[in-house]
Amino acid sequence: MFIITAAILLLPESLAQSLHLEFLTTEYRRYVSLGLIVSGAVLAVIMGQQFRPLVRRRIVSPLLKLAFPVKDTKTGVTQSRIRYYAVRFSSPSGTQRSAYMEIDSNGNKVRYTDRQGRTLVPDEPYEESVLSEGAFQFPAWGWVDWKDVFNGDDASGRWGIRYASTR
Repeated sequence: MFIITAAILLLPESLAQSLHLEFLTTEYRRYVSLGLIVSGAVLAVIMGQQFRPLVRRRIVSPLLKLAFPVKDTKTGVTQSRIRYYAVRFSSPSGTQRSAYMEIDSNGNKVRYTDRQGRTLVPDEPYEESVLSEGAFQFPAWGWVDWKDVFNGDDASGRWGIRYASTR
């Protein structure tokens, strides 16, 4: 219905006369316009219901995460960011090396980085100890966790907040 009424309203005068539809584009123009508005509204509602979950997961949720990040008041951790712990590697020979342990928004260990943000592979065997009393660090290269931003879960990236209220 929407397409038909839009086509009638957009017909050039010469084509409407040759198809004998000029009465629709002149006398009944208001009714055809009203039909276009009503059918467009019905179509929008139907499509909105069909695509609502997709729009919510892929557009609204990521925009809300980026525009209004949730902060953990105790640690200052912001959702949808990669987190870093300062760690020290100790080898059995006594050598020590500092690095950052990269954690994603769901608390999974991603990798170790050096002070410039390059991936670091510690020498085997090693013992890892977390520095700064386990506080999150945000080095200059700290990135947004895009996997978390676009995963569609409204509550993701907020895992640090649960622990702040219990301590």
